[in-house]
Amino acid sequence: MNSGALLRWYLAKFNVKVPTFPLFTLVANLCGTVIFMIVHTCVLVTDNPNHDTQDTISALLLTGFTGALTTVSTLVSEVHNVLLKSKRMGWFYAFVTI
Repeated sequence: MNSGALLRWYLAKFNVKVPTFPLFTLVANLCGTVIFMIVHTCVLVTDNPNHDTQDTISALLLTGFTGALTTVSTLVSEVHNVLLKSKRMGWFYAFVTI
């Protein structure tokens, strides 16, 4: 199992603390996005002669870890669940996350 998926699962366990809003899923999405931006920027600005290793590491981090940490299926499911409770909060959650 991917470590990004495990981190998302662990964070999602804390969503019960805020029952009206999946706060910790939002935290997972924001962290994944920030990590993605940092790794992508480092890859772009680094002049590394060994591009194969750099490409492999960036692919593992960008598509593997951050991809699993920021899954769209969880986002869609949680937006749907929040919309069922409150239309206003559901749209707010969708807007803030996307």
